[in-house]
Amino acid sequence: MVDLLGRAGHLEEALNLAATMPIETCGEHSLVLVGSMEILIREKGLRKNPGCNLMEAEDEIIHELFAGDITYPKSKEIKEALEELLQTSFGLLTTTAGTPIRIVKNLRVCEDCRTVMCGASLIMRREIVLRDNMRFHHFHDGLCYCGNLW
Repeated sequence: MVDLLGRAGHLEEALNLAATMPIETCGEHSLVLVGSMEILIREKGLRKNPGCNLMEAEDEIIHELFAGDITYPKSKEIKEALEELLQTSFGLLTTTAGTPIRIVKNLRVCEDCRTVMCGASLIMRREIVLRDNMRFHHFHDGLCYCGNLW
């Protein structure tokens, strides 16, 4: 219920509800248990189904992608692209419209991540400056200033 209220924009009501919920602590596992729900879930051996997406690629093959699955052949590339999206999303949320988003990486940016940044700069109409361990990448209107020839 707290989640639903929060998503609906009723943050104060969600906080009030959360503050009045019964809370127990588990000394053995150092967990805070809300209404003993986690204990019941563990005792019954219940598990949440992982998130799953189906996507048809250009090769007309349907690919099934599960959250947390590292066995998928392109898992590494997907994870890198998602990290770039997460950083960019955080930048969009924490900066005002029109200001550049600045990201610094400790590794060289891969081609897939550059593609994500190009798309994000075009769709979000924002300038993105990405510094990796080799150079600066300056994305604007869907292109990097190097002309995508890096």
